[in-house]
Amino acid sequence: MNKHRIELLDSFRCIAIVAVLLYHLTNSYIAQYPYGNYFQHIFKYGYLGVQFFFMISGFVISYTLENTPSLLSFYKNRFIRLFPAVLLCSLITFTVSRALDGRNLFGNAHQIKNFLPSLTFINPNLWKLITGIDFHWINGSYWSLWVEVQFYAIASAAYFISKKNFFRNMLLVGIAVAIAKYIQINLIGNHTAYLKLHGLLPIFVSWQYGNELFNITFYITWFLPGVFFYHLYKGIDIRKYPFTGVCGIILLFYLVRDTWVFF
Repeated sequence: MNKHRIELLDSFRCIAIVAVLLYHLTNSYIAQYPYGNYFQHIFKYGYLGVQFFFMISGFVISYTLENTPSLLSFYKNRFIRLFPAVLLCSLITFTVSRALDGRNLFGNAHQIKNFLPSLTFINPNLWKLITGIDFHWINGSYWSLWVEVQFYAIASAAYFISKKNFFRNMLLVGIAVAIAKYIQINLIGNHTAYLKLHGLLPIFVSWQYGNELFNITFYITWFLPGVFFYHLYKGIDIRKYPFTGVCGIILLFYLVRDTWVFF
């Protein structure tokens, strides 16, 4: 493996970005558009470009980790890649909204305090939990950066704990994280009275809140195919990893289920 840029990934990124852009230009703030909802049905599934981007990220981060000497270097490189762009875009969003958004359509972009979650890539709800201050993303689309950062943490931990077993461990940990989202659905939704009676409700309520704070549980199954495709790209002999068949079936179930919910 040479340290070269895989140009096809740039094309995939372009497809994902354009899909999401067209979705927002035809399905958000419809009342503000001169064309109304005329194009809405054409691009109504464009938001799935986000999920496609997560798959690309699973591939790219796997590639990056194998070409990074240490955990510190990995996070340093991620910061250098993300922070300048987010800072520039946040400043542009803040300046333009303050100057032109007289109708306050994008109220969160007017508030300086919202630079904190945006420039740290950390969920505003987590900052609110820590400080008691009501934070928001300065640009709502930044929510996906928080998902990315959570994936970075999981993937880098799995890699640097055991580089040799990264493929296996990443699939297993990823599926475990995905399954975790159903704990609050089944326990809180169906057994609220029992948990309350035995004083256990606060624990599981905090878990439910945790699923909202650490929303990687809802999206990690989109990163895992990227990890899988990277190892195929690298030339891994899949026959040496029979467990991937089981993981693949579980992963496919989650992807089909989540996609069905999206549609």
